Amino acid sequence: MPDGRIKYLHVVGKAESGETGDIEVIGAVMDVTTRKLTEIELRRSKEHLADAQRLSRTGSVGMESKYQRIFWSEKRLGFTGYHPGRNQRPI
Repeated sequence: MPDGRIKYLHVVGKAESGETGDIEVIGAVMDVTTRKLTEIELRRSKEHLADAQRLSRTGSVGMESKYQRIFWSEKRLGFTGYHPGRNQRPI
């Protein structure tokens, strides 16, 4: 953008031959900036949590009750020696 901001776009298009034989392009452009910035922030947060757990020699365990899944951090797995089964996965 002219002010230096970055916009993230998702573009879908299709080219076809028109009635006159000319190529016609039909498409859509969607602004996905909010979604992309949220993904970037989530990735940073996960990295910061992993760094904090590594530096403090701690781990974390969580449960997603709706799906009855337990989430273990890699560090926590190292402490317990427990390897998750079918309903658990490292975060």
